Amino acid sequence: MAIDEKDIVFYLSGGSGNTDPNASLGGVRSTTRIKSKTFNQPTNITGVTILDISAQSSNGSGALNYYSSSTTLKWTDPGGSQGSAVDVSSDGTYIIRDSDTTKFVIVSVTSASLPGSDQLDTITITDPDNLLWDNIYKTENYYGDTEYRAIYIRNENEEETGTATGGSSNTLVDTSKSWASDEWGGYYIMITGSTGAGQIREIQSNTSDTITVASNWNINPASGSQYVIFDNLLGTRIELDTEPLGELETGTATGGGSNTIQDAGKSWTTDEWANKYIAILSGSGIREVRQIISNTDTTITVDENWETQPTSGSAYKIMDNTIEFGYEETKVNDEVIATGDGSQVTFSGTLNNAPILERYLQITDDTETFFDDGAGNLTGDKGGNGTINYTTGAYSVTFNSAPAYGQSIKADYVKYLQSVSSESTAPSGVKFYYAKDPNGLLLGVETWGELRYQEHKGVWLRRRVWRATSRSPQIVKIEITGT
Repeated sequence: MAIDEKDIVFYLSGGSGNTDPNASLGGVRSTTRIKSKTFNQPTNITGVTILDISAQSSNGSGALNYYSSSTTLKWTDPGGSQGSAVDVSSDGTYIIRDSDTTKFVIVSVTSASLPGSDQLDTITITDPDNLLWDNIYKTENYYGDTEYRAIYIRNENEEETGTATGGSSNTLVDTSKSWASDEWGGYYIMITGSTGAGQIREIQSNTSDTITVASNWNINPASGSQYVIFDNLLGTRIELDTEPLGELETGTATGGGSNTIQDAGKSWTTDEWANKYIAILSGSGIREVRQIISNTDTTITVDENWETQPTSGSAYKIMDNTIEFGYEETKVNDEVIATGDGSQVTFSGTLNNAPILERYLQITDDTETFFDDGAGNLTGDKGGNGTINYTTGAYSVTFNSAPAYGQSIKADYVKYLQSVSSESTAPSGVKFYYAKDPNGLLLGVETWGELRYQEHKGVWLRRRVWRATSRSPQIVKIEITGT
């Protein structure tokens, strides 16, 4: 059984009864669910409670239909068309989709309370307000405001819970159970409390009261160890994108000064980029962001001097809001990958921290520097060339002239901690992507994550990549990418 959108739920932290995002710090999950949309509950369709509506759903009036003869529900998104019927004759949580299957409602059903006749409810959908951050006031806006929040991401597809009465190197025993033989084969078990807490294993087989796992425990569960059985793992990347970046222009610099960048291939209108923002994507000045104060047909002038000024070959992006490429927590600096001998020009090997983020790799012998174009190609500023495999970290570079004897060849890059495959539901302005992936977070039950942002003079100064430790020794990558 695959993990579905209904299985992953966002909660505030800060204590079980907390409802205030400002108080969302600390290691206790709240009962307050962070919802993707604001909506009313059905009144005519009794026994049905809407838990959430997809972030992709349009604002406006949607229709939830109940059909008594077939005990089914159908959903019509605002401006959409009715989707397929879903049988809700049993208690449970269901996804009812519009014909556009990316738009849906998640409902909880108590079958005994369902109506005895066909019913229709109009569901009015709007964007929620201030789910995670409070308003920025004038003083905060000018002098700066750094804030922290924490959320829990919970896997809701639990199948069984219990407390062990014993265990061994590859088993867990619960003598209170009377399971069918091998009913849990292929499922997963997580130790959630006491001895062995945080471990997740695939279940190989089971008897009436004993589970055998596919690989040995690091710490054997014992009497008193709490566990949960669930039907899948989740590799996840969490991305907050509360105002998608507006990419207006891209290019490659032909030069730069202390507070300028030139692109001789452009023919811009005077000051068309004034008050926009420019970010250096690769090459000299990589990850620097500045506000544009003016431009000519080929030259942009920024509000503050560059720390490292862009040069010919620096790739850039012009945007209508800011992003600092803040990968400090995952950046690798000066990894020595080879040593010159005075004659060798080609060097190959594997970086220590793959997979890596495209566009952020630089390799240098302090004479020639190779820049990553984002497509796996490395170009040296003295005429050399090379390649990089972002997944494995395998690289090969050929210098224009041999590095000197004893000269260290070093790499700077950013570790890419998670993979991304498909989009699912999340709070308004928040997207998250998940994939069953060995490099991803093994989300058994719940994961705690901390978010931080800082605002100054109306613009974002920090976009941080944060790591959130789960109850297993895995990580989830949380990235704030917009205001």
